[in-house]
Amino acid sequence: MQRKLSLIPTACLALSLSYTAQATETPSLEERQISYMRAESGLLTKKQSPARLFGSKSSASNNAISGTLTVGKVITYDIINHTNYNEEPANLSTFNMVLAGYSLTAPAVGSLSANLTGIKSLAFARVVKLFSTPPIPEADLACNFLMTTSGDIQGLSIDGTYLPLTKVGSWTESGTTYYDYAAVSWDGDSTSGFHQYFLDQNAFCTTFESFNSTYPNGSTVPITLTP
Repeated sequence: MQRKLSLIPTACLALSLSYTAQATETPSLEERQISYMRAESGLLTKKQSPARLFGSKSSASNNAISGTLTVGKVITYDIINHTNYNEEPANLSTFNMVLAGYSLTAPAVGSLSANLTGIKSLAFARVVKLFSTPPIPEADLACNFLMTTSGDIQGLSIDGTYLPLTKVGSWTESGTTYYDYAAVSWDGDSTSGFHQYFLDQNAFCTTFESFNSTYPNGSTVPITLTP
């Protein structure tokens, strides 16, 4: 009996260490997208004035970097269970999230040309049923664009359509600092601003649907980063 009891603290310690290791892992693209789309406290910090939501084309820049995106798409449920894009959903009880673009980390989708270094993700997202009780109806159909890169940028042009981006957060991995940028951002100033954030995301779904319908899975799209 004493030997069995002595194993319990050891098992608890192992479980604790395992949990700690998981807790300190870098959040996946989906987890960060969901955090930013929900405007969760502590995960959104105002780094600069929000960029204009829509733009026609980027300003001229000698430092602009051009390359290509090979579009990858995935539907995910509960941030854990993935299915290939366009397959019949297994469960819609929690939410349905569609990612379209590129991600180096889970879920790994799409690809970028070799010259676009330092980019970990570059993807549109649409989430249905983002909250169990949405603060406003528009919050249950939220769309955004999130880009993670080690570079300092102002916006991104996708096949001639320019998205001004706002720096919404940063994190460090293996000594390198990465910045998260979003097309739709919340400045955290007031409750009315919080509601406006979801109205803006709901409006951005038009941009998501346009990209999603124009560029099928596996298509190649020219992109340009504006520093």
